[in-house]
Amino acid sequence: MNAILKKTSLILFFVAAQCIASEDNMSYLESDEQFIRILDKNREAEAWATCAVVYSITASYYEDENQEQAAVWKNQANGATLAVAMSHFSTIFEEDDVSKERFESTWELAQVLAKGIPETRLAIILADKKSLEKSGSDLFPQKLAETLRVCHGNLEAQQAYIDLWRELFKTGMLKSKDRQ
Repeated sequence: MNAILKKTSLILFFVAAQCIASEDNMSYLESDEQFIRILDKNREAEAWATCAVVYSITASYYEDENQEQAAVWKNQANGATLAVAMSHFSTIFEEDDVSKERFESTWELAQVLAKGIPETRLAIILADKKSLEKSGSDLFPQKLAETLRVCHGNLEAQQAYIDLWRELFKTGMLKSKDRQ
């Protein structure tokens, strides 16, 4: 019975995404603007971090019933987390003459932000979930679904950041904190 209830909840969760009008801004994102068009890199990074969190939460709903689907959501979360770092790091390409030290310190900061910003967004979203549940509201699944819709609309840009990271990492220009 519990498995049926869980599956039904998941189906309703995704159906809700189709039913929500975007002008109601039921999303955990500030807007449905393409993230790479956000001029403030801090706001762009927060958008990517929000997606990373929402993908992770969604993966947790699938962990018991569908490991493969959970893995897909976890991979999306990892990609969005990398996009947090790359959104900040990409500002280095706007500078004319970048020293090795500046390059390395910008990458180091980007890695720190890729960890810290999603943690902050997770705390905010979980606090909202708890608040909504306490008030008896069933809006959390709708907000999650609407956020997923917007995040999904940014997968192409997320993949572009991943591809850029791969190219830079392949050349040896970037190193992960684990490999330094």
